[in-house]
Amino acid sequence: MLDRRFRVVWLTGWMVLSGAAAAQTAPPVVYGEPEAGFPTAVSLGADLFGERLSLCTGNLITTRLILTAAHCTDFIPTELLVLAGRAYVGPDIWSAEHELVLVERFVHPDYVELDADANEIGAFDISVVVTEEEAPIRPMWIRLDSLDSSLVDTEMVSIGFGLDEREESGVKRSAVLTLDELDRMFLLSRSGTNPNGATICSGDSGGPQVALVDDEWEQWGVHSWGDARCRATSGSQRIDVALDWVLDQVEAVHGTRDLCVANGWAGDGTCDPRCERYGDVDPDCEPPEESDGSADANANGKSGDESKAGCSTVPSDLPFGASVAWLACLVVTGRRRRCHG
Repeated sequence: MLDRRFRVVWLTGWMVLSGAAAAQTAPPVVYGEPEAGFPTAVSLGADLFGERLSLCTGNLITTRLILTAAHCTDFIPTELLVLAGRAYVGPDIWSAEHELVLVERFVHPDYVELDADANEIGAFDISVVVTEEEAPIRPMWIRLDSLDSSLVDTEMVSIGFGLDEREESGVKRSAVLTLDELDRMFLLSRSGTNPNGATICSGDSGGPQVALVDDEWEQWGVHSWGDARCRATSGSQRIDVALDWVLDQVEAVHGTRDLCVANGWAGDGTCDPRCERYGDVDPDCEPPEESDGSADANANGKSGDESKAGCSTVPSDLPFGASVAWLACLVVTGRRRRCHG
């Protein structure tokens, strides 16, 4: 049976805010390792009366947009999100390097919730959360090309802040997962093919599933669901099938669908070939104009043969007799230099 008990945890946080009793915690993220990298992977949680809660995971894809799962955000009133919603940037929520205030969330309009009783895994489990201010870290690139069956067996990395096998949460962890099957909506991974039997679970919901492409990490999926015991199969929502909607949200917040422009990567002093491939040409990638040397010569008040290796040469328009006299003059005055070329 499929499971999405994470919703209970989210509701726990918001119920505490209103004075209601707490519910159970989320099931564990199993056999991951503490992760100090991937700064774009953030804990989505809340600050409730000075207590920090890690309730979900997300990934910064622009300086103000966090990509996460629809089931993490679809039921939260905007007023509560603004009042207590936070994104914690860092290796754990207690020593977070940055705390981002959340102001809005948008859910994919075609989102279909998982139905565990009917064994239905849902569709378009993807949403974005908007931060009040720009995040002071470089966002992660999302895959803009379609996924296909040739990518099966790719090793991916999943990152999340959920509970581990020791039932500890709030710490960023990662695990290597193999792409075993490409469903029309989801990236499927089976724990039996993963190192140490690692898998994601609902404590990781909304977190990024990423792959290394041309020495750059890019996000391919959003953690969506796992089996009830988080021991067999997990599914992450494919970004490529929802890409148009994601770019609509980028445009709504940043005024452009070009990720390089939205994130200030074009013209930032570093050549990013992806900007040239998927958007406007990055001026940092344009080669410098080559000079034929005439400009330098003219700048010195000389041209052509009159400026050759720093040597004085015979003017080409002198008659033969005058040329001989010119050379004799150079010898006599000691101004003749050895020239090359």
